[in-house]
Amino acid sequence: MRTTRKSPDGPDALQGGLDRRQLLLASAGTVMALVLPGGESRAEADTPRIPPSDGRLLNTTESFRTRRGSASGYLTRPAGAGPPRPGILLMHGNEGLTPHYRDVARRMAIEGFVVLAADFLSLSGGTPDDPVSAQARLERVSRDEALALATGALDFLVARRYTVRRAGVVGFDWGGALALEFATTTSDVRAVVAYDGELLDPGLAVRLRVPVTLHRSTKTEEASAELSELVEAFEANRINHDVHLYDDADPGFHDHTQPDRHDPEAAERAWERTIAFLTRSLA
Repeated sequence: MRTTRKSPDGPDALQGGLDRRQLLLASAGTVMALVLPGGESRAEADTPRIPPSDGRLLNTTESFRTRRGSASGYLTRPAGAGPPRPGILLMHGNEGLTPHYRDVARRMAIEGFVVLAADFLSLSGGTPDDPVSAQARLERVSRDEALALATGALDFLVARRYTVRRAGVVGFDWGGALALEFATTTSDVRAVVAYDGELLDPGLAVRLRVPVTLHRSTKTEEASAELSELVEAFEANRINHDVHLYDDADPGFHDHTQPDRHDPEAAERAWERTIAFLTRSLA
């Protein structure tokens, strides 16, 4: 098991006792910038890392068939001619396929992958703008429905002429749990990355035949014994695995659009490890 420790931050109060959550008034008195945990402004938090207009990528919304009906997702891939590339099926968190997860998909595509970010609410009209509504609707998606949609999405992804039949699955929070379980159901998945989310039942580990990387917040609501039990199951079944723990990071630390949870240092380290793992596993 590999452990990452985040360097502790010292106090970062502004003059007058104001903290970084409060408004800073520019000297001219005409501009206000909300500074958030991690030193980011609200505008920075809302700005995608890779804008949709980036000319290095081709981005489309695609429909695909599942056993439960027609679903959709956001497909992004490197522009221009070239050999077929490995695919990534991206599974979003509990707020649905938000602009943030489209941005994550584009960041992966810049690294040379063909990425399909499936919308697991698309069978019922798609992810709504309101995150509270999205969470409520996602809670009503059954595990069978989610796995059926994932199967349809993966079949669509690996059938593209610009994609090789080697795909990884990357899931975040709600999608992290689904990614692990989905990998036990198909031979087309070659690597799995899960950021937080519920842990896989150790009894299902025997069905895994692919390398696994877990990124876990130390504040995730789970007993350390449960994680240890899963790691023991990985080892017993000779599953290549890495478990990275991020001290003092909150669940969702990877999401820069959620400043209350975002941990820039942990997020960057997890991202570098994810890309290196996928590049190696899908080569």
